[in-house]
Amino acid sequence: MFLGPSSQPLRDLNILVTERCFKLLEAFFLHKLGYFWIDRTAIPHDALLHAVNCFVLYRLEDRLVTISVVNDAGLFRAVVCSPCTADMIAMMPGGICSFYPKLTMDNVAILSPGGFLVEPEYAVGSVWSERFTIHDNSEFLGADCGLSCPSLWRGILDGNLLRVVEWDHRFSIREPLQRSHTIWRLSETCSNPLCSFRAIPGRYRPLLPPLTMPADLNAIDNQCFLLKRHSFTSLVTVTALLYATIATAPHKVPVGLQEGKQKLRGLDDFEINFWVNTLARDKFAVPANCYHRTFSAIPDAPALKLPNLYTIVCEDPEGYPPPNALLKERLVQSSLNDTLKGNVLVLKHVNHNHRQLADVTDGDISIINLLLDGGALRKCHWAHFK
Repeated sequence: MFLGPSSQPLRDLNILVTERCFKLLEAFFLHKLGYFWIDRTAIPHDALLHAVNCFVLYRLEDRLVTISVVNDAGLFRAVVCSPCTADMIAMMPGGICSFYPKLTMDNVAILSPGGFLVEPEYAVGSVWSERFTIHDNSEFLGADCGLSCPSLWRGILDGNLLRVVEWDHRFSIREPLQRSHTIWRLSETCSNPLCSFRAIPGRYRPLLPPLTMPADLNAIDNQCFLLKRHSFTSLVTVTALLYATIATAPHKVPVGLQEGKQKLRGLDDFEINFWVNTLARDKFAVPANCYHRTFSAIPDAPALKLPNLYTIVCEDPEGYPPPNALLKERLVQSSLNDTLKGNVLVLKHVNHNHRQLADVTDGDISIINLLLDGGALRKCHWAHFK
């Protein structure tokens, strides 16, 4: 669709839908269009297993339709988890978007981590298509990857790297794109010898996430030292407050932009995984907003407004983080003791502006403690995993 007419007849249609809309769309295909089920119990291919909850196959003559069910936060995440960059295209009633337009227009594609799981006998996406030349890294460029380096985190809001074509502004595709908090990368390292971001994690670049998360003062100091020693530098750095699992007190730590980012557009641009592990279930495509929540008031006392906005970032429970002894000791609400696991990071916003961050000071610590003890932790991601 993005490249125009093909010499091969189009017979497959892949539709992503949220769970609450699945039955309505299924009824449309079965009762209005006359399709019938091929397999209602099909299991997603390993390449898409972490991005798709389930999918159903339908058929009408020689036409096939696949309806894949994703969660609300995973619509574009399922797209960027495609086997290769040529498949990272989303179309809605009012427009179409390609996340790798230049490569796609050149009929070239790079495998994603899931693409390496596609065997030749299984035609998943464009991996074995004759229309594209598939590469497993960016070495074929013969030049510096620049900001398109496969190892750099990309966000949906990186508008200069994607291409959007709209034909009906009533159903604009830009609005759901702007609401998405999905970030992704194609690889942990870049093998292109000419790339300025080519590095070996742990040697020229800090490990993400660290092998063990900083848990006490010594580990925090060591992590700060590693960040200064490595070539990783950030144009924007703020001071956040870290509640490490076995520390005796919260500590102020530096948080910078992800490598390659030139300016701050939102919280998703910060590299928080030096302090809290949000990559436990997927190192390559992350719905970043699932791990943080911003507060303007004390949840248990909504009338008690905070002087600034504060964002709480927590770890992914899939990483099996240890209990947070620091918070368990400091918080009065014992009902949360069993679920207080992993490090907790708190960032500060000024002027009640989500995009305007400032350093956490000693004067903020008592306010943050009140916020955490006032019901904020119960509304965070991992508090729902017991």
